[in-house]
Amino acid sequence: MRSLKLYITPAFGAAGRNTGVPWHFHGQGFLEVLHGRKTWFLHAPETRAPQFDANATTLVWVSTVLPTLGEDAGIVQCTLHAGDAIYFPSYWRHATLNLDEWNSWIASFA
Repeated sequence: MRSLKLYITPAFGAAGRNTGVPWHFHGQGFLEVLHGRKTWFLHAPETRAPQFDANATTLVWVSTVLPTLGEDAGIVQCTLHAGDAIYFPSYWRHATLNLDEWNSWIASFA
């Protein structure tokens, strides 16, 4: 019987204010903010995906779409500060928005 190998991808990032990653998903992971603040938007895989334009930035989504969604949209939002970490389960959709002039973080994900 073959065993399933889990590949972990380490990552480091640095970016400026109002940048981020649009909605996507992958395997589980962790992220820790080293400098600045980063807002996370998370959505469970068993629910209907939030409305988004794959060609638009997270800032555009936060400015135009998020205010139109009701509380039943199922979006969980949190802001991480330097030293904070987040765990995200496999296949949870997520998007991020960097809030400070410069932000940096380390992450690992499957």
